[in-house]
Parts: sequence; C-alpha cells; structure tokens
Amino acid sequence: MLLLPEETIIYGSPEAGFAVTSHRLRMDSKSRGQAQVTSMMLEELCSAELRYSSQPLLFVLAFLVLILGGLGTFLASAIHGSGIMNVLKIVPLCGSVLFAMGLVFIYFITRRMTLVFASVGASIVLDAMSLGLQTSKELIDTIEAAKDYRFMQSEAFRTRFQPVWNPEEGWIPSTEST
Repeated sequence: MLLLPEETIIYGSPEAGFAVTSHRLRMDSKSRGQAQVTSMMLEELCSAELRYSSQPLLFVLAFLVLILGGLGTFLASAIHGSGIMNVLKIVPLCGSVLFAMGLVFIYFITRRMTLVFASVGASIVLDAMSLGLQTSKELIDTIEAAKDYRFMQSEAFRTRFQPVWNPEEGWIPSTEST
C-alpha cells in the first residue's frame, strides 16, 4: 500500500491486511485462490456497524437434554431396580451429558462478531471476534474521529460553513456562505 501525501497510519498495518489511515480504510485479503483489495476514502464512509450473532437456543436445548437424560436414568433405575443392570442405568445420563456438551461446543464455534464499514459502492467486513467488543468499539470511535478531523480540515467545510454559537445547542454549522 502506497501512502498518499501527508497520510499516516492510525490503526493496523497494511501487512496485516487491514489499515486505517488519516485518509482511508484499506483491506487486503487473500485466501484459497481469491484475492480482494477494498480501499475506502474516509469522506465516502457512510456507516460503521458492529454485528454480533449467536444461537442461545443451543443452551436451552442442552439443558433440556440433561433433564431428559436425568429422567431416563431415574426411570431406568425405577424399572430395573438393583442388579447387573446398574451399569446400564447411567447410559441415558452419560449420553445426554455428551450430547449437551456437543451442543455447547457448537454454540461457541458458531458465535460471530463482525465489523462492517460501508460506503455507497463497497463495504469492508472484518471478523471482530479476535478483537473483542471493547477494542471493536474503540476502532469505530477512532475511525469516526479520523473522519470528523478530515472533514473539519477540508477546504469545502472551511469555505462553506461558518460555525455559529447557539446557547442551547452549542456550536452549530451555518449553511450561509462567506
């Protein structure tokens, strides 16, 4: 990635595949015969979204499976009493514990958290599970601050909008030309 004049890297690195600079967002990814390069100028960024999805129903199912396994063990011991069948009485419980553990495992591997940065023509989607919730929010804040700074420094803003002090709202942009 060639940096533009007066452009600095704010977050990430081009070598890691994602970088936020003072001028743009850039993602460069390669995997299994596919390559994608998406570059988005900060001025064109329309939205930043953090999406989280999980399947909490899997925990409910795991709990129900454990209850059914316990009930099966209770019924097996009530029906067969004592004797050689004692070992077979715990089979429903062992099976239900293994199945419930499998459901919990599936829950954890199917959780997803993604960051989506969108413009009018393209979007950049990042896997945010490794970043964590707080770091993802800080990344969004950093990008919004960089975009705001870039906008405030733009010639269009300085020549078209004169900030006006309103005691109730604070500084607000005026749409009157100078």
